[in-house]
Amino acid sequence: MIELLDPPLDWVTKVDVIIDLLRNGKKVGFTLTGNEETPTVSQRISVMRKLAVNVRVPVFAKVEPITDFASSLAAILEIADFCKDIRVGVSLEHNLDRDLCDRFVDQLTALSNAEGINIRWGESISQLLRTPNPQLTN
Repeated sequence: MIELLDPPLDWVTKVDVIIDLLRNGKKVGFTLTGNEETPTVSQRISVMRKLAVNVRVPVFAKVEPITDFASSLAAILEIADFCKDIRVGVSLEHNLDRDLCDRFVDQLTALSNAEGINIRWGESISQLLRTPNPQLTN
């Protein structure tokens, strides 16, 4: 399957582009770092939802690099009902709390199990964890 990451939001809502995505089995991904950028995370989620729910184009989320666990978890919870492929990694350059990372991983693991979401963990997560987690396999 061909994957497109972070296409322009206005581009993926055009009818001819949507037809191409569907015909050619392309999966569209959006980076949701938890930081407000242009376009904002909420704008990206809105387009993701339209593609996944209204038109049934497969989507994935790249939540990396995480610099704030709370906002990243909020974004993931917002897409959990329609996005079943999420890639997660942290920024080791930021001074992130190891205990918060452990709780974040536990929360996402529980969400993954409950909602049938495939979480692809970046190697950076394993490096930050205080407690090794055997569930962190890619």
